[in-house]
Amino acid sequence: MLTYVLSVDRASSVIHAQSITNAYTPYGSKACRGGPRTGFNGQIPEPLTGHYYLGNGHRLFNTQLMRFSSPDSLSPFDEGGSNSYTYCAGDPINRHDPTGGIIAFIKEMHQQFTTSFLRNTVPDAIPGRVLATPEAQQIVNAPNKSFFGERVAGAYIAKDSNGAPPLPQYLQTRYAETVQRANRGETPSVVAHLEMASTWLEFNGAPEAVAAKITPGTIATAVVGHLLGAATAGGADIAALKTGRALNLYSTVERVRE
Repeated sequence: MLTYVLSVDRASSVIHAQSITNAYTPYGSKACRGGPRTGFNGQIPEPLTGHYYLGNGHRLFNTQLMRFSSPDSLSPFDEGGSNSYTYCAGDPINRHDPTGGIIAFIKEMHQQFTTSFLRNTVPDAIPGRVLATPEAQQIVNAPNKSFFGERVAGAYIAKDSNGAPPLPQYLQTRYAETVQRANRGETPSVVAHLEMASTWLEFNGAPEAVAAKITPGTIATAVVGHLLGAATAGGADIAALKTGRALNLYSTVERVRE
C-alpha cells in the first residue's frame, strides 16, 4: 500500500509530497521496519509525524520543509520559522541553546536593565521632560538606529521622562560617539556595549563621577546592563548581516553624507 504524505502551507497548497510504502501482515498490523534515523544530535523523531522535537520539545523541526514550525512564547523573538535560531547562527546545539530558553532569560534581564538604567531619579520628579541635552536629541532622533542605538535611545527617553538629572558630560559625549559609530555600521553592537561597559568601569572614582554623585552601585548596574546587552546584541548583529539590514545602515549613512 502506498501512502502519500503531503506538506502544505497555510493556503493548503502542496509544497512537498512523499510516498511511503507500508506492508501489512494478515492480521492488519504493519510489518516490522528498521529503527528511525536519529537527528543531528541523536534526537529520535516523533513516530506519528516524523518531526524532531528539539530543545526539550520547545522546537518542532519539520524534516520535509527543513524549518521550525512551532513558534511559542519561548521561541527567539516570539517567532518560529526559518529565522527562529538566527541569534545563534542557525546552530542551537553547537552554539549552546539546548533548551531553547536561554535567549528569553537574557531578554528579560536586559529589559529590566533598560527600565532601571541610570535612573537616579529625584524626589517628586515631574514626568514628561525628554531630550534634555543635545547629545540625547542626537541619539534619540537618529534616522536609522542600530541595535545598540535603539537600546541607548530607549534608556535616554526613560531616564529623561522620569525627570532624572543628565549624565556627566564625559559620558554623554562617549555615548553619542559610540552610538554614531554603531549606527553607521562601523562598530558592531556587541563591541559598542563592551566599550561602554569599559567606559563606566574607568569612570568609577573619577572627579566628575564624584561631583555628579554617581555611586559604585549605579556604575555596577550600568556595567552589568551593557554586558547583558552585549550578550543579546550578538544575535542582532548576525541577523543584520543575514537579512541585509547592515547594508541598509551603511547605505543610509552614504546617502546622508552625499
